[in-house]
Amino acid sequence: MIHIKHFVQEIFACGWVRGIVPAAEINSHFSNIRVDVKQDILYSDLPGTHVAVFQRQHDIGIFEKMKAMQGMGIKCLYEVDDDLLNMPREFQKPAEFYQREDVRSTIVKFLKESDGVIVSTEELKNEFMQRAVNDYVVIPNSLEFGMWEPSYRKRMVSQKDGITIGYHASGSHNIDIPLAWDALDRIMKMFPQVKLHFIGWIGFESFPKGMFDGCKDRVKVDPWINVADLPDAISDFDIAIAPLVDNKFNLAKSNIKYIELSSEAIPLIASPMPCYTKTITDGLDGIIVEDNSPGKWFDCIADLVKNREKRIAIGNSARENAMRRWDVKSIAKQWCDYYRNVVKRV
Repeated sequence: MIHIKHFVQEIFACGWVRGIVPAAEINSHFSNIRVDVKQDILYSDLPGTHVAVFQRQHDIGIFEKMKAMQGMGIKCLYEVDDDLLNMPREFQKPAEFYQREDVRSTIVKFLKESDGVIVSTEELKNEFMQRAVNDYVVIPNSLEFGMWEPSYRKRMVSQKDGITIGYHASGSHNIDIPLAWDALDRIMKMFPQVKLHFIGWIGFESFPKGMFDGCKDRVKVDPWINVADLPDAISDFDIAIAPLVDNKFNLAKSNIKYIELSSEAIPLIASPMPCYTKTITDGLDGIIVEDNSPGKWFDCIADLVKNREKRIAIGNSARENAMRRWDVKSIAKQWCDYYRNVVKRV
């Protein structure tokens, strides 16, 4: 039996997707590997541990604990799914934090001195390899589709008026949504049957002056939602959008938003960044906004608003695509294979 301790930073976002979800699948279906997801590093966790995984860690004290574990013969891996070293300055407080020299140098220490680095995309791997030579492996994000199935089924039989365009995002996307502002404003004023549903950081105070004037009663804004509640929260989406500006941080992003939306057969309109261009066959299982311009955003959204059959076809194809390629049942094997290879190393 191989014992893994996966030390996550939190259990609501990355900790859930890359810690809890694959661990539950591994513990249920792989008899020779056990993964315990932890938020605190305790001495009592260490005896009998073969591999320790450190997710998104940046504290020198945690790094010193990792080195002590390596001294005990425990293989230690660093796991990260965002380019923390290219955080855009517009993110303000997170950017200020990750610009600190002590934080940056500690992240690089983890990249260099761990026994391997697990990332979610090839782009992130390539960026980090320029900063630190190590054994990098790409293990993509995945979903336990059973968790999303009840909301999908409810969505399939629901009867509601109008068409809802949805957007769910954390505060890290405050520089991305302006790409679609003009298009959304025009859509709302042109199509009275359209509603907007924002989930996350955004509020009416964030809208440019004059935006949605005369139709704010059709705009719903929810706070950031625990991932356990997200399936129900997005089930009213008929169309979803995922704008991303072209910068280094977004270049390394994963396609988790596409996977989540596709689990409920929600068609996604997305920016032409690698996380989407490598995922979507344009017009078949999603829509790529060719040049990321306001005009193209409007054209793509308006096309789906006017074409119910196309929305349904793209949503169904997206669900098939996601379930075939990113079901945790298959991705869990990649985690297990890597753990076995790490343990075998001399």
